[in-house]
Amino acid sequence: MGSMSSNTQTYITNFEEFTRTNLSFKGKGIARLMSRNMVNGTIVSFKDSTLINIDHKKRKFSKKTFIEIEENRGEENNNEDSENENNQEVDFFVSDSIYNINNFLCKKLTINNPKQTTEVWFTEDLIKPEYVKKINEQVSNIGLGWRNVSVNFEKYNIINEAIMVKLINKNEDGNFIYELISYQEIDKIPNSHFLPNNYKKVDRITF
Repeated sequence: MGSMSSNTQTYITNFEEFTRTNLSFKGKGIARLMSRNMVNGTIVSFKDSTLINIDHKKRKFSKKTFIEIEENRGEENNNEDSENENNQEVDFFVSDSIYNINNFLCKKLTINNPKQTTEVWFTEDLIKPEYVKKINEQVSNIGLGWRNVSVNFEKYNIINEAIMVKLINKNEDGNFIYELISYQEIDKIPNSHFLPNNYKKVDRITF
């Protein structure tokens, strides 16, 4: 059908998470009509309990409170998929070898279940700061955790503060690859991740 690639920059403070994603889809055959490039952003604020979705291409944004997000979600039951996943038979293995992935020294976790194989390279040389863990948990608690690629390392006898550097999911539909390029502390969040004053507010932004 085609290929898709994306690049995401995420910045986290004590009370906010800022993301900006460049996404490109190149369709093949009839799917060429669906080819497009997108530049999207989100700002999750625990100062005022709001989510801002930004479409930088169209210069538009939407803003919802966490309560509105929960109401809009209605009766969607995301727990069913989680329960099915937890009930699957899972075989896993952690290698003793050390791999250099994007200049991070990593170990490799392989997870096999009936539907897919997942390979995860992770490092314990870097540890998530407490405020990053807190924001990650809060984002998941309001139902936005789907935006972040993550693994519950504790399920595989690995410290949960470990940082995932690379992930490959393999199943019958194809492969999904995630790579961490940089993980560092900075003094200032780039202006590109904030909401420009001249963008138009709309009811809904669809990514």
